[in-house]
Amino acid sequence: MITLDVKDSTIKYCHKILEKVNLGTRGNHTDGTPQQQLTGLVGEISLLKYLEKPMPVFKESYVGYDVVLNDSKLDIKTMGRTVPMQSHFVHNLLALQKNNKSDGYIFCSFNMRDSQLDVCGYIFKDDFFKKSTLFKKGQMRTRDNGTKFKIFSDLYEIKNEDIKEVSSRKQILGIKKRGADFTPLPLSISY
Repeated sequence: MITLDVKDSTIKYCHKILEKVNLGTRGNHTDGTPQQQLTGLVGEISLLKYLEKPMPVFKESYVGYDVVLNDSKLDIKTMGRTVPMQSHFVHNLLALQKNNKSDGYIFCSFNMRDSQLDVCGYIFKDDFFKKSTLFKKGQMRTRDNGTKFKIFSDLYEIKNEDIKEVSSRKQILGIKKRGADFTPLPLSISY
């Protein structure tokens, strides 16, 4: 896992984007709150900066992926939390995003208290849907700590241990459909 310190300037930049563009354009209950949209954008922008990739240009239509690495169109998915990422945590994907034009997902966790983004790993779509669990709207979901919540929309959930961990910029930039195999090394930087 790679931990990036998210600068206040990045968060301000994301706020400015959201003042001009509504990223929740599905037109239903899954558009995401302003805070959820900010969390996703902070994850996307922070990771693109780290990878030295161009910043996105937001248009009226959503293309279904955030970055192209080699031959792979990847959607950056970020969950907001108030604690650092832990190995037993999960990542999720709304079921209505299943047919987006991405080849896979890079999963991140944004610790809002410490302004740190954990880049956890990636997985390609075919493996994601084999390894994830579908939870239906209205179903009660019990977390591993015993707390419960009701699922607001059909969603897929995957354990962090079931995605391919990343530990370097080189490894992320090497992602391609056949995978990127490098020896994981711990990394924490200020960004």
